[in-house]
Amino acid sequence: MKRISGITYLKAILPIFVVSCHIRPFGASSAMSKTFSGIPTFKDIFYTNISTLAVPLFLVISMCLYLLKRSKTDIEPKKLLYKRIFYFLKLFVIWVGISYLFAKVEFWVDERGTLCNIYRLLFCGASTIFYYFQISIYLLVLLELFYYFTKSIPEKRKKSAVAGTAISCCVLAICLFSFVPFTIRTEALRYFSPIGFLPYVFIASFIFETKDSVSEKRILATVLLIIGVVLAIVEWKYFCSVEYLSVGFSVVLPSYQKLSVVAVSSAVFMLMLRIKKEPSRIVQYMSELSLFVYCVHQFVIYFVQDVKTAPLVKYLFVLVITYIISIIINFAVKYVKSKDFKRLFVRGNKNEV
Repeated sequence: MKRISGITYLKAILPIFVVSCHIRPFGASSAMSKTFSGIPTFKDIFYTNISTLAVPLFLVISMCLYLLKRSKTDIEPKKLLYKRIFYFLKLFVIWVGISYLFAKVEFWVDERGTLCNIYRLLFCGASTIFYYFQISIYLLVLLELFYYFTKSIPEKRKKSAVAGTAISCCVLAICLFSFVPFTIRTEALRYFSPIGFLPYVFIASFIFETKDSVSEKRILATVLLIIGVVLAIVEWKYFCSVEYLSVGFSVVLPSYQKLSVVAVSSAVFMLMLRIKKEPSRIVQYMSELSLFVYCVHQFVIYFVQDVKTAPLVKYLFVLVITYIISIIINFAVKYVKSKDFKRLFVRGNKNEV
């Protein structure tokens, strides 16, 4: 499949922001304190409105690439979906298994209760950062269902995607307002809640279906960027609440389930698709390492969490060590793939006979 320059650049850059979500390079922000004044600083905005774009953008990238492969292959959509589900499920099992060795997995906590434990097992990756793999599976299934139900009206799929985006954003808006009990709202707005990622199913479909409408997407991206900034201001002014901190949120606003994040991440993705300049080899390699960086960085943080040093120094240290380990793993995976171990194993058995 031909490389898409904008996606390559995104995959190279986004892991740097993912790491900043888990180890704050500029130190704790005022929005992480119950004494928050209500006026966001640069750190508040960076952690809450910029770093949080990474995961949604990775999800949109994954779904758009899936749709691109779906359109260019003779494989049945159902088989392609099964293959992709197995891929994410395999990654989830491997990395959660490794997490278990570091005692970073809480499969069952009695204090939570049965329903809460099941909920977290299904959506939170057993209280690990690997919920991304689970969410990816759910979203791909929904994406495939969307294409299945619109296969008889492909010419209206774009309008259906717009309608789906609007409806899912309305659901998010209802959660942000106080129209539902606080406990339901906070669960729906947690970082791992699939409700917050629903709009991206339809956004990915819309972007794919309009891949040839360059001027249309440029105008739409600009409008969405402006809307996203306005929504961010509104969210900070009216929806930030220290109550979120009391129930386990890291800041006074939800991480990924903000309408501003939906708008801005969509705009950024559309604008990045306009980049035609071929990425350098370094950027291409960084893009290739993105998955490993995402998986590895939390383990590095685990080992340096008690180190007393300046936040930026710790962040850079984690970043460097993470990339070194990712390079080693990437090299090892390529080496294993280059060897036909199954054939060697069979040959070895024949020789023994």
